[in-house]
Formats: sequence, C-alpha cells, structure tokens
Amino acid sequence: MIKLQFSAMCLFMALFIVSCDLNGESHEKFTGYVSVVETIIPDSAYTGQTIPVYARAAAPNGCWSDLQLYLGKSVVADTVYGISATGLYESYNGLCTEILVSEDTTFNFKPDTAGTYLFISYSSLLVPTYDTLYVLDSLPGKR
Repeated sequence: MIKLQFSAMCLFMALFIVSCDLNGESHEKFTGYVSVVETIIPDSAYTGQTIPVYARAAAPNGCWSDLQLYLGKSVVADTVYGISATGLYESYNGLCTEILVSEDTTFNFKPDTAGTYLFISYSSLLVPTYDTLYVLDSLPGKR
C-alpha cells in the first residue's frame, strides 16, 4: 500500500512539474554591450587641463535598460582610451517596445603628458569609431 501511494505521489509530482512551465513563453535576461553612437572630444588641449569627453550610448528597443558608459585606459598604450557601454536586456517572448533607449555622460579627462591621444568608441556591431586629441605641453603664457 505504501509503495502504491509513493508511486502515485511521484506520478502526481511529475505531472505537477510539467504543468508548471511557462506555457510556451520564454524569458531572456542578460547584460550586454550596446553601441556608443556619439562622442564629442575637443581637437586639442594642454597638459593639466580638464577636458570634457562627451559620450552617448543607444540600444535599439525597450527591452534594454540601465545603460552605463565607461571610459577606460588601454593596458598596452598610455595614450589610448576606450569608450564602451553596457545595458540590461530583458524580454518575455521576444517582445520589445519600439523605442530608442539612450544614456549620455561627460567624462572629465586630464592629460598629464603632451602627445596624441586616441579615443576608441565601441559599437555592439564591432565597428569602432576613432577620435584624436592633440595635447600640447602647457597653457599659453604659463611658461
């Protein structure tokens, strides 16, 4: 009798677990890269001067949220910087509102040595854009 009750209970649990699916619905959630669509950097500056580096990121639909922009220095070259952006993607059944989601920020960049600085803005399509900042040794009249 106990074996029969146990078997019936196992069968009931198996049916219960199968019936608890999402009825064919899907849910997807992850953090991924989004495109940096605009970058504004002055052409030139002086050492010690604070330079505004404006960047705007965009994602193609309303499933994206919480966009974050980052400015990072290359580990290979002291004068190369990368601008990238990430966002949170969450979708139920692949349905997303058709709106452009965007975020912008201005980084304060202060070069300490003269030279040519390269800023690489990354896209989710892996097609980067390049901006160059020429930094001169000192402000005029400060010699």
